[in-house]
Amino acid sequence: LAEEAASARRSVLALDTLLANQARAETYLRAPPPLLERWLPPVRVAMHRARARYSDASVFFPRLLAACGPHVAGAPFCLFHEAEYREDDADQSWCVPLAAGAVPEGVAITELPEVQVVTLAHSGPPQSVGPSWARLFAHPHAKERTPGVPPRDTYLRVDSAQGASWMSELAL
Repeated sequence: LAEEAASARRSVLALDTLLANQARAETYLRAPPPLLERWLPPVRVAMHRARARYSDASVFFPRLLAACGPHVAGAPFCLFHEAEYREDDADQSWCVPLAAGAVPEGVAITELPEVQVVTLAHSGPPQSVGPSWARLFAHPHAKERTPGVPPRDTYLRVDSAQGASWMSELAL
């Protein structure tokens, strides 16, 4: 009986999650955020690159931010070096923009060039970003272009509680 009750609870939780995501998806489809073509300026960043889980941002960003201290000069972002979704071993870089001339110890520093991208503002928890990425990836393909830069996810607003008020800018 205990196993059946646990199984029923898991089923209800899965259904609740499905319904919540369906409502978000329907809202998104009724009023999707606009796609904007623009240039991202060159930026000097402290960077850590590794093959890891996407959720490892919660480990690497605090370390980078602590190492950079008062030299942080913008919102942190991730670069995804593969367009393919890879949950356990994604090739990614966690980046923290630095003030001009800042040289924090113990971090790799690199210059990212100015790039032309298509951006999309995404509201919602990190696990809800899939439809936004799909829409963004469809844009260059519709114009018969190949994205020339690693996809970038800039974290504009982070909510450590439920993630409902997260805001990020996706760029491709």
